[in-house]
Amino acid sequence: MADPDNDVLGAVPLLGGVPGSTIQAVHARAACLDVAAGEELTRRWDSDRFFYIVLSGSYDVFIDSRLIRTMGPGDHFGELAARDWGGGYGYARLATVRCAEPGRLLKLTSEDFQWLIDTEPAVKARIAVTLAERMQQR
Repeated sequence: MADPDNDVLGAVPLLGGVPGSTIQAVHARAACLDVAAGEELTRRWDSDRFFYIVLSGSYDVFIDSRLIRTMGPGDHFGELAARDWGGGYGYARLATVRCAEPGRLLKLTSEDFQWLIDTEPAVKARIAVTLAERMQQR
């Protein structure tokens, strides 16, 4: 029987054109999280290093008390903090992400995120574009 999370993951723009075997590996490496409205996933200046892919729900991104954007299915966040910038160094969280509507996320460790971008050059390029856009929105 097909896994609905795996089907949704295959439709995520970040993973467009990625082989099915890689999508299955991402799903196998990730933790699935059911998230309640009001729950904070990241807090600005925290040092955790997880990367998230939104499968369902709605998530608000804040810098201090200013709403920057709202994300939904197919979006992702945490790429700056999850990226290994050398010597195990990662950035602190630059925004707080709070669940606005209950949903489901895939949560990857920094190591699994690094594996993904090292394995799939197209994903690495898409992450670079995302980082550039988000740094301009700060």
